[in-house]
Amino acid sequence: MMPCSSTMTKAVLFLSAMSFLTADCYTNFHLASAPVRVRHSGRTSSSAGPAPRLTMDAADVCRGEQSTPGWVRLAQKNSARVRVGDRLPDSIVRRLDDDGIVKEFSIRDVFAGKKGVLVGVPGAFTPTCSAVHLPEFVDKSGVLAAKGAELVAFISVNDAYVMKAWEDSQQAKDKVLMLADGNGDLSAALGMMVDLSAQGMGPRCKRFLCVVEDGVVTHTRMSDTVELVSASAVEKVLSGTDGGERGPRKGGLFEKLLGREVETRAAEAETLGSEGLLRA
Repeated sequence: MMPCSSTMTKAVLFLSAMSFLTADCYTNFHLASAPVRVRHSGRTSSSAGPAPRLTMDAADVCRGEQSTPGWVRLAQKNSARVRVGDRLPDSIVRRLDDDGIVKEFSIRDVFAGKKGVLVGVPGAFTPTCSAVHLPEFVDKSGVLAAKGAELVAFISVNDAYVMKAWEDSQQAKDKVLMLADGNGDLSAALGMMVDLSAQGMGPRCKRFLCVVEDGVVTHTRMSDTVELVSASAVEKVLSGTDGGERGPRKGGLFEKLLGREVETRAAEAETLGSEGLLRA
C-alpha cells in the first residue's frame, strides 16, 4: 500500500534538508574525528567523540572551529625569533593619517631602500613606554638621523587609532613613525609575541629593536629592560660602538657601554618574566 501524497512530500523535503546540511557541514568538519566542545554542569571540556548532553553551536560545527581564543591561535603561529641576516616579513601594519583614514602598509615596503630602526613595545600609553622609551626616541630623532637612520618606527599590538593618539600625545609626528600591529601578525612573524593575559592585556609584543637596511635585519636585540633597546643604545649601534645579538654578561661590552646597573636590571627582569616588560 503506497503512502499518501502529503506524507511522501514531507518525507522528501525532510531528506533533502538533511542531505544539504550533512554535505555542507561534512565538507568543513569531520564529526567522526575532530574534537568537539562539550558543555555540562557548567564546565567546558574537549572530547573526541559523543558525550552526554552534547551541545554545539551550528556555526561552530559547520566551520569546524571550537571557539579557540584568538590569542591562542596567534601564539601558535609565533615564528622563530628574527636574526641578523633575516629579511623583514611581508606583514601588514596600519596607520591613521591626518584625514582620519586608516592606511595599510607592508612592513617590508616601509623599510625598502632605507636604513632605519624598528622598535617593538608592549603597549601604547603604558608607563615605561610613555615615560621613558618613546620620549627618548623623539628627543634623539635628529641625532639618530645624523647617524644614518632614515626612519624610526614603533610598533605595538594596538589599533591605529590608539597609536595615533599616542603619537599626538608625545609630539612624535615626523620624528617616529607609529605603526599599529593590531592583530599581532608582525610581532608573531618576528617571534616577538608574548602572552600578557595575567595582566589583562592578552597577546602583546616584546620589547625589542632591529636595525634594518633595505628590509634586511643587520642588528637585533630583545630585552625586558629599556636601556638595552633605547635610543642611546641604537645610537651606539649606528656609531659602530656596540655589539650584536648578545645579552648582558659580566665584563662584556654591554656592561662597559651601559653600566653595571643594566646587567643587574636585566637579571631582575628575567626573574620577573612578563611583568618585567611593563615595569622595566
